[in-house]
Amino acid sequence: MWMDRMCECADYRSTVGRNPIRNVIRFTEGPSPHVRPETIRDSFELFITNEMVDEVVKFTNLEAESTRSESAQYVLREWIDTCSEEIHAYIGLLIAAGVHRSNDVDIRDLWSESRGPAIFRATMGRERFELLTKFLRFDEKRTREERRQNDKLAAFRSVWNMFVRKCQDNYIPGEEITIDEQIIPFRGRAPFKIYMRNKPDR
Repeated sequence: MWMDRMCECADYRSTVGRNPIRNVIRFTEGPSPHVRPETIRDSFELFITNEMVDEVVKFTNLEAESTRSESAQYVLREWIDTCSEEIHAYIGLLIAAGVHRSNDVDIRDLWSESRGPAIFRATMGRERFELLTKFLRFDEKRTREERRQNDKLAAFRSVWNMFVRKCQDNYIPGEEITIDEQIIPFRGRAPFKIYMRNKPDR
């Protein structure tokens, strides 16, 4: 059986011919030659840069301030402007939640002294985490609708482009690579959201 299979593969290769020049790999896959991280944080900042975090800080503070000034009924007394260190800590907690497989865990349980991992309580208070989640933004909200007419990813486009460039700069993909789709559970508003009955999540 396996001999027949090998013969079929050999016959296929003989009919295909040479690989096109565009498909010939002439470089070594893996981290780019200039990448020399010394710590875990150095590795993280190769892909999530200070420039990206500064964008998040800027537009998150802007969103919180606009909410405070525009709504007469909702007075945001608790808000203190965030900074890059706090956003780094926030991202770290999101990663920790993923490590602990806590995507469907009540946020109160994550901060529980009896049930939650200590890293959450040690990093920031639950109320502060919830405020950051409420006001987290990646773009200028006032100009979003105009940009969204031509770009469905307008709310995240700037930071996304920075991230893609860093991936291209810092890692060289090899011949053994697969690009596939992934369905992410999501219940917010998105113009490209699709619901399939045979999938476990919306």
